[in-house]
Amino acid sequence: MKQELDIRPVGEANMPGLASLYRYLHPQDPALAVVTARMTLRQGVAEPGSAVLVGFLGDVPVSSCAMVVVPSGTRVGKPSALIENVVTHPGQRRRGYGTLVLQSALARAREAGCFRATVLTTSLDDVPAAFFFASGFETSANGFRLKLA
Repeated sequence: MKQELDIRPVGEANMPGLASLYRYLHPQDPALAVVTARMTLRQGVAEPGSAVLVGFLGDVPVSSCAMVVVPSGTRVGKPSALIENVVTHPGQRRRGYGTLVLQSALARAREAGCFRATVLTTSLDDVPAAFFFASGFETSANGFRLKLA
């Protein structure tokens, strides 16, 4: 029987578990110091409606995504949502946990009045694209990036 996923905004006490999930996104990056991670979390959720959501099986974080509400002076003042850092522990993939966490983030974006949600991926394989297409996303824009550091 599949264990139920408890999805909630991450708290500072859960930062080490979240940091361990993030290692699967960018394994080449050095580990983030807990104090830096906590400061980053506070800044990332400062905008009302924004959250870093984590899906827990018991006390173990297995999936996460960040959703930032971006205020706008266009679209009749409606904000947009930016979805980032979507990750599921490799041992827990293909069980629907990532989809549940993403859907929770999208529900929060709707509650915040967002007119759209955007997600970008740098992965060159088809798995992330298929995941986002299955969640209702479509290819609709060109992305541009300038690395600043």
